[in-house]
Amino acid sequence: MESKARQRALEVARIQNGENILEVARGSGLSFVEILKRNPDGWVDGIDVSLKMVEKAEKRISKTGQKNYSLQLRDCRCLPFEDKTFDVIMNQYLLDILPVEDFIPVLPEFKRVLKDGGRVILTNMTKGER
Repeated sequence: MESKARQRALEVARIQNGENILEVARGSGLSFVEILKRNPDGWVDGIDVSLKMVEKAEKRISKTGQKNYSLQLRDCRCLPFEDKTFDVIMNQYLLDILPVEDFIPVLPEFKRVLKDGGRVILTNMTKGER
């Protein structure tokens, strides 16, 4: 199920080579690797609050040979980036695990660091129809 959602999110993101991309709550790095493949001449930042996930992702991502990325141990409620930095912000399942009261300040932070005309791709769980 996650594989289909991940692929669909990447399709919807329409990543163009050369963009600045942020993946929030990056987890083990599965999507991050795919983002790097689509953006070899751009830059990709990834943040997560779990040291274990940062280490796991670094291990997976280092195998790609790509050097155009940064992984950080950070909280998404206070992003360490300048205003209007990113063309694309991607996230999978963060809003499913955060308490509703934490949506603010997270969503305003996404807006702050997103370039005008940028794209936010949020993947969330929903109850299936079948």
